[in-house]
Amino acid sequence: MRAAMKIVAGLPGRADAGLLRRLAEAGADEFFLGYLPAAWAAEFGQEFSPNRRYRSASQVSTPRALEGLCSEARRLGRAVTVAFNEHLVTPAAWRQGRRLIRQARAAGVTGVIVADPAIIRMVADDFPDLAVHVSGDAGLYNAAAGELFFAQGARRLIFPRELGWAELRATLAALAGPRREFEAFIMGEPCVYDGARCFTEHGYSLGRDFCVGHSVKLLYRLGRGRPEPLVPREERLWERYRGRRPWGWGRCGLCAIPHLAKIGVTHLKVPGRSSDALESIRLVRRVLDAASPAGPLARSLLDVPELCASRFLCYYPELSHD
Repeated sequence: MRAAMKIVAGLPGRADAGLLRRLAEAGADEFFLGYLPAAWAAEFGQEFSPNRRYRSASQVSTPRALEGLCSEARRLGRAVTVAFNEHLVTPAAWRQGRRLIRQARAAGVTGVIVADPAIIRMVADDFPDLAVHVSGDAGLYNAAAGELFFAQGARRLIFPRELGWAELRATLAALAGPRREFEAFIMGEPCVYDGARCFTEHGYSLGRDFCVGHSVKLLYRLGRGRPEPLVPREERLWERYRGRRPWGWGRCGLCAIPHLAKIGVTHLKVPGRSSDALESIRLVRRVLDAASPAGPLARSLLDVPELCASRFLCYYPELSHD
């Protein structure tokens, strides 16, 4: 069952055929990307993005670049989906979005990631040959939401980063069925807030954006009459292992892979739209393909025993490491 699970990886705006090929060689089965063509930029600028990334470096911006990526993916037998997952899609944005998706389909994408529930049916009706994937930022927190999305034409549900294990398991148990796909995050930063109701951007500041500044930064509190920085033990461990963690910043869900397979997850997402995802993808692929138990193998691959023991590292800390 584990071997049947697929790895989904993001592509940055600067991606080319070479990077896509390296990610595929590392173990990625599918790709997703942001596409912001000139027509969209001329009407809305970068600030109202079709895919919740607001910098040019995060976007594939020309049909030629998109066609090149899709062509290489097709040659390698990989699928590419385009993100059209802004929270609120206005009528004007949908008129431009329809053109964007039409261009992306002509370039070779096979699916669209959406977050606004109001356009799931429109995408499914206007582009019946494209798979509709409901974004993790769509507010999928229970089975009722999932059934609504499937009824509107979705093929795959991407669970929110911040969804706890108990909710994830219960929702999947209620939604499982033929020709339904389910995607869960496996590596990278979890969300400490609520992605469906978060309107901040992850990349304007220099190294410490809003989310990182509140989830990864060192914690402070007032001491006895004077400011006194208190660094939790896990944060000290994080800093100590910073140069040794092969997957870079973020948390890890490698031990959870067999548990995710058992409850029906079909796809594992390595987010980030970055070449930095290479090592994360390699780690996930090694655990997926291994015959040995996931927990011991994952801990040996990571080689950060104190962090593993603390569970501060874990994407799904409620689960056993075995």
